[in-house]
Amino acid sequence: MRAARGRALTVGADAHRLAGLDSGVRVLIDAGFRPQVAILGMVTLFDYTLGTTFAEQTDPVRPFDTASGGAGFRAALDPVRHPTLSGSLTALARDDPEARRADGFEWGLRLNIAGLRAQRDAAAS
Repeated sequence: MRAARGRALTVGADAHRLAGLDSGVRVLIDAGFRPQVAILGMVTLFDYTLGTTFAEQTDPVRPFDTASGGAGFRAALDPVRHPTLSGSLTALARDDPEARRADGFEWGLRLNIAGLRAQRDAAAS
């Protein structure tokens, strides 16, 4: 936890970022999160967003390329060597148009938010 708090202060050093972080923490506190969980939640969401941005900028072949339905990534896979991954991506492209439209970032963001809600609800019970 100490590392996360230090990272939040380092990452949010300018006035604009501090205002955004403050606002986000307030939203989570107003939604029923304890302050220490709210700051960790915001740092987690920030890290996820920043990490996804870096990954998209550096990885030319992404599994959730919404323009192609992940075709470039699937084409790079050898289905014999990676049958589970290949089959899962094929099933995703065929059976779940919502996941294709949302792309990996939005799906992951929803997953992070669901985890935060579960954390809040578990602390309340």
